[in-house]
Amino acid sequence: MKNHTVFFLFFFLVLIFYIFHIEGIYLNKNSLTNDKNILICDNSIHGKSIKKNNKKKTSDMLPSHMEQRIKNKSKTFFIDGGKNLHLFSKKKRNIHNSNGNKARNSNVLYAEDYKINLTEKPLIEDVPRNVKGRINEWINEFDENNTLGFFPILLEEMSNEPSPLQVGFEDYMQFNGEHVEEIFKNMTREVVINGEKKKIFGMCFFNHKTGVLAPLAIYAEIKDVTKVGNNLAVKGLVRGRVIIDEIVSQEPCILGKISPIEDKKGLVEPEESLKIIDEIIRIHTQCSNMESQLMEQLDQSFASMNIKLRNDLKESIDAKLEKFQIDPSDVEQRQAFVQMASFAAFDFHLMIVDRYDALMLQNSEDRLRFVRDKIRQKQKQLAIIKNTPKDKLHEILQQVQNLKNQNMQPPNFPKNAN
Repeated sequence: MKNHTVFFLFFFLVLIFYIFHIEGIYLNKNSLTNDKNILICDNSIHGKSIKKNNKKKTSDMLPSHMEQRIKNKSKTFFIDGGKNLHLFSKKKRNIHNSNGNKARNSNVLYAEDYKINLTEKPLIEDVPRNVKGRINEWINEFDENNTLGFFPILLEEMSNEPSPLQVGFEDYMQFNGEHVEEIFKNMTREVVINGEKKKIFGMCFFNHKTGVLAPLAIYAEIKDVTKVGNNLAVKGLVRGRVIIDEIVSQEPCILGKISPIEDKKGLVEPEESLKIIDEIIRIHTQCSNMESQLMEQLDQSFASMNIKLRNDLKESIDAKLEKFQIDPSDVEQRQAFVQMASFAAFDFHLMIVDRYDALMLQNSEDRLRFVRDKIRQKQKQLAIIKNTPKDKLHEILQQVQNLKNQNMQPPNFPKNAN
């Protein structure tokens, strides 16, 4: 039992440290990039012209109004676009060899190294289309033309930040490169959403360890595009999920054939679902409060402050409901309300792997319970960590720091850890 407690203590301190690490990044005004593994597409040939841009200042690339708008958002992805796509983990970049020549690095992930295969395609249940009161994710135009261009994103399993792997996610993505407009144009298509013509583009997800493309993908409505030189700032709102059945091409962008994935029609216990939503809002807030207190306990006041500045879940749900024109007081729209509440609750307290599993569910109530149970679990484990003596927390935090710095296997636990 003691070892069991130690395991959860260590595991969740890793997660909390990750939160601390990320929370400290977004107010860095000196660059558009950070130390996280993020996706870059480079216009080099065989990796010979990858440019380091970790010293570029935002003000060198975008006008002041765009700089501030992007800085105020929670996440920005980057693409340095050209005809040949080279994906790599920025954290491990090291392009020059000892002779000063540029060469491929074993730590760099290139597009040709990815296993673009869909051998583990999930079984998706066929459900009714265009259901009143449900978020209808499959667009009618997809029946006529089921191909969609995708912007590839690397998934970090330990991340719990807001991400495109979430219906309702809205943020800026930064596209950089000589052929940026041409590449982005190939990703987009025009469709009709709620009776209005909209432009959309897809986002697909790679496992950053295995390089395998996940079958589940999403598409986003383009809300804003601003071009400055070779830079394109695109604001996207994730509208729905799709399943990638086949990769048609990879240049100038990933183009895939898609099929639908939507929730089954209706709710079995609508009143119980409302109670679960209330509980999720309450324990979601409690988890954030405990994380903030834990950071204070670890003398990480900056991280604690940024956790306190997170959007309140209830406010986040309300904002997403408005964007999707969902009225929570309308009984006929109860399922859509339940769907959006569970999606919004992904932020900060569900790991990427859990979000993926949640999105693969096609039962709205099952997903709501799944999200609640995950946050309940985190709440209990945070309580264990919070009650651990400060010196032990610092000791394990130091091990976590060493682990991240050295990229090694987890160190041995202190034998007397509680």
